[in-house]
Amino acid sequence: MYVQLLRAMYGTLTAAIAWYTLFAETLVNMGFILNPYDLCVANREVNGSQFTICWYVDDIKLSHRDHEEVTKMISVLEKKFGKMNVTRGDKHTYLGVDFLLKDGKIELIMTEYIQECIDSFGEGINSNAATPANKNLFEVDEKAKMLEIEKRTIFHHIVQKLLHVCKRARVDIQVAIAFMCTRVRQPTEQDWAKLRRLLQYLRGTIRMKRIISLQNFN
Repeated sequence: MYVQLLRAMYGTLTAAIAWYTLFAETLVNMGFILNPYDLCVANREVNGSQFTICWYVDDIKLSHRDHEEVTKMISVLEKKFGKMNVTRGDKHTYLGVDFLLKDGKIELIMTEYIQECIDSFGEGINSNAATPANKNLFEVDEKAKMLEIEKRTIFHHIVQKLLHVCKRARVDIQVAIAFMCTRVRQPTEQDWAKLRRLLQYLRGTIRMKRIISLQNFN
């Protein structure tokens, strides 16, 4: 049986680009300019200050120094796309990152997201590792046994999630993750042990925060 869709269906190959095109064109028509370095960020000057909208699929973040301008924009977008769940204040969760705005600083922490990675590993993880990796991180044993298909999938899944973590809140694991990204196609038991070591370190430092100061910005 064949059917013809009248609208884009969530999860299909064309739905994502159809949504992006619609949302981006809507912002451009409102006077926003897309950031050439990140096409999911748009800026426009409103009352002498920058209004920034960034989005990941349908998770949207609005920022402007005037709260009333944010309220107006929410109203405009809701008229176009329907009712949204809105959070305001100093605490936010966006794409797995918990934000806290405090005293001119931004604290970022991803406790729950990291715990998901630990749980996905499927083996007991202690918190005995003092560093993300041992000194043999870059050593590759060509004779190491390949992982079974199920473990390969788990390895790829966790490394992909931790790539998001290291770019947002845990820059201390970037080197380890950068190497593991080169191993996702054919991971071995040696790579599995390196991932376990990294997860042990993360479990022991799961409450570690990344703090970005805004005090010196004009």
